[in-house]
Amino acid sequence: MKDATRTSGIVAVEHIRVHTARPFAEVVRSIEAETGVFDAAAVQARLQAKEPPGEVLGAIAAMAGRSGLMRFVALDQFEDPGIDEVARELDEKMAALVGAKG
Repeated sequence: MKDATRTSGIVAVEHIRVHTARPFAEVVRSIEAETGVFDAAAVQARLQAKEPPGEVLGAIAAMAGRSGLMRFVALDQFEDPGIDEVARELDEKMAALVGAKG
């Protein structure tokens, strides 16, 4: 891995609550149907294959759902005691992607 630089910053997050009579599972399915899923392994494979940047960016754009958005991770904040472990794994995967680019 080449010299990598890691920076951090604080961002404001607005927590919005939406109350609905629809069951939670139905709402989750609706959101999942409208959003795509970011596939870090597929991006890493393209970077390692030294594909042209435009092709890599196109592949990432194709991961977006009908809404134009994509999910990077899905966590149940209220029931998942392993959230810190998942966050560490995501940090490692993103660091590997940055390293693969260099």
